[in-house]
Amino acid sequence: MGEQEQSGGGQTVRYNSSPVSARTRRTVPLRCCTSPEQVFGTANALAVLFASELTQDQLQTLINLLSFLVSALSTIVTQQQICEGITVQPSE
Repeated sequence: MGEQEQSGGGQTVRYNSSPVSARTRRTVPLRCCTSPEQVFGTANALAVLFASELTQDQLQTLINLLSFLVSALSTIVTQQQICEGITVQPSE
């Protein structure tokens, strides 16, 4: 993610630019037209594919990874709502 260089008595950190910078991020909300049935069908198809291709340990690792991903994305969405002034209700 970043490169470190030793310079004089201090340390300089130089970060590489990301392929997706703040200037190129999508600012227009993405319109979703996928039906709940399509989402459910896609999720089930992926589950069957993963279950047929991965070991039990690999599946548990994938479940853990996806749980962390969901948590991180939920946190980002909540923070964006707070910054936009939307009242956020704590989940139960």
